[in-house]
Amino acid sequence: AQAQVAFDLTLYTTPPPPLSGVLASRTAYPRPRFAAMLPFTAAAAAPARATKPGRGPQKPVLGAYALFAGLAFAVYHFVADGEFSAIVTMAVILQCLAMLLLCLQSLASGSAVGISARSLGLEALALCCRLSSTTWLNGYLPMDDSGDWVYQAFDACTLLLVVSLLSRVLLKHGATYEQEADSLP
Repeated sequence: AQAQVAFDLTLYTTPPPPLSGVLASRTAYPRPRFAAMLPFTAAAAAPARATKPGRGPQKPVLGAYALFAGLAFAVYHFVADGEFSAIVTMAVILQCLAMLLLCLQSLASGSAVGISARSLGLEALALCCRLSSTTWLNGYLPMDDSGDWVYQAFDACTLLLVVSLLSRVLLKHGATYEQEADSLP
């Protein structure tokens, strides 16, 4: 059994074979080490026990998750009365959470690295179109009571977060915005 373990260790620690053809121009990344592939080994658990700053989720992120979980629970049970059509409202709540987490990431890092201004612009356009459809028309709305105002409120909140993040990326952190890497057509 030990010979088999030794074989597995060498299998994952050896560098990959050289690439040929079209793939040769791309960067070849080494294979992961064996210990990193097992989540329950001591080597993989050691960084999780470290108490260095920046390890694990920060308090604002945990607060955002808790807040939105509570809001989703309240909307589903008290506003929508457990109707199946509330799934659409839950999706809008999660979309708002995603934008809030992206804003928190930008605030915590103090930069705009990795954030696409073009995709944020498209997201803002899509939210404007959807809000124009759901505020004065009955298109794309859940059939329960959450479609009366909760759906639009979370869409509007998401739009405000997207616009604020877009201005943050382009104006405040314009020096760290990677415009050449933003290749969205």
